[in-house]
Amino acid sequence: MGNSSYEEASLAFSREIERLQADSMSYYRAFTIHTQNCMRLLIREHPRIVARVFLGNAFEQIHNEWGEHYYLLPRWSEQLKSMTGWTNKKGLNYRVSLLSAIGLIMLLRQKKYPLLMVLVLIYSYFALLSGFTQRQSYRIFYPGELAWTILVAYPLLFLYQRCLPAVRLTWRSLTSVHLPRSGTRSRK
Repeated sequence: MGNSSYEEASLAFSREIERLQADSMSYYRAFTIHTQNCMRLLIREHPRIVARVFLGNAFEQIHNEWGEHYYLLPRWSEQLKSMTGWTNKKGLNYRVSLLSAIGLIMLLRQKKYPLLMVLVLIYSYFALLSGFTQRQSYRIFYPGELAWTILVAYPLLFLYQRCLPAVRLTWRSLTSVHLPRSGTRSRK
């Protein structure tokens, strides 16, 4: 029975780590150096394939509709989707994108560039980090949604501040109407 390509590559990888360890290096240091060298070689020799896989993984993680448990439990995937599917119903996703875009535009118009830069960097960092993973669902990308939440909250708070005086005025006018109390007699 012949060795597969994976087994051959794994054996070559292990031999190189052992060779580096012979130079009085710890296993961790040897593993790190060899891994970095392999990544450089892979990127240098196959940049398009690496970019396609990387961006494909990042896109999949950002737009992953369902978690890993649907793959692990295929027998119950339909029942799980029916129980959790309301979170991705058509009509909810575009509202979040629209509010994020409005928040982005509001920050640009108000010249809050440092805040905008931090939010974009947080989101981009986790989006790029998720490019190195496969089938992780939101586990890797979830912290990046902090920036998205702030972008969505920004226009909502703005609307709340603008609408609150009108709501208070309406509430006062409704509660200032003197209705006869139950138990009191009206005079004729």
